[in-house]
Amino acid sequence: MGCSGARREEVARARRSHLKPVPEQAGIPDGLWELALLGKRGKWRTVFLPPRVIEALRAHWADRGHDFEDVHQDLALLSPVSLPSTRTARSKHLTLREGLPVLSGEGFSPDGLYRVLTTTLLRIAEDSTLPIDEAERHLLRKAAPHALRHTFATHAVANDIPTDVLQRLLGHASLQTTSLYVRAERRRGIAAMAKLYSIQS
Repeated sequence: MGCSGARREEVARARRSHLKPVPEQAGIPDGLWELALLGKRGKWRTVFLPPRVIEALRAHWADRGHDFEDVHQDLALLSPVSLPSTRTARSKHLTLREGLPVLSGEGFSPDGLYRVLTTTLLRIAEDSTLPIDEAERHLLRKAAPHALRHTFATHAVANDIPTDVLQRLLGHASLQTTSLYVRAERRRGIAAMAKLYSIQS
């Protein structure tokens, strides 16, 4: 989500069959991948993922016992690796193969993904071995998964991604919505420069 700007509902619905290498970069080692997402208002859009995300997905699929390279599997891109002992979770995420229970590859619900992400952010905040200060820990404790989408948009603006391109990547119907990130970046710039000049005066 932080590398694509995807909404949690979109990520929860994403399937392996929706992900492929960018054709224009075929043969380029460590090229971008594209993921088709079903967004708000039932509209499809494409986001691009860097190689490090693909490597993380490959590792996640290996943990699940599924073959990431088999593009014909219509499995969820993200799926639980460990399950609570509830009947609902087990009926959704386990299937029998040769009489033994194995992970089905069905995805998280949007709310389930929300819980996984908020728990992960809390664990990061509480990990004393990480080089983050108390203000950053406080932000992580309060953060919701949507913050990853905002972070993506803010970084995109800071790296001069054109507003119309960012609008398409975020799936915004209105350029005005995307422009909020541009204005936020402007405010950050003004605040940074004001701080600089107050230090020098």
